[in-house]
Amino acid sequence: RAARRGARDPFGYDRAAHDLVLPLLRFFYERYWRVRVDGTEHVPAEGAALLVCNHSGAIPIDAAMLTAAMEFAVRPPRLLRFLFD
Repeated sequence: RAARRGARDPFGYDRAAHDLVLPLLRFFYERYWRVRVDGTEHVPAEGAALLVCNHSGAIPIDAAMLTAAMEFAVRPPRLLRFLFD
């Protein structure tokens, strides 16, 4: 799997960078914004999935919190990739 430490990822995912920012994401997710997530039972445990949301505002912190939710609220945790226009 590309998510293993040391594995190359063709889309630029860096496990070391992910592990480095995870404590900061956890702080914002759990303590600063106190994010509440509903509907995690609809996220499949494996395979492809498409999460579609509407972003409004100047700073896309909601995307970072969605990433955190996939890490902290979904079992097993899912790696989220972004597509945006």
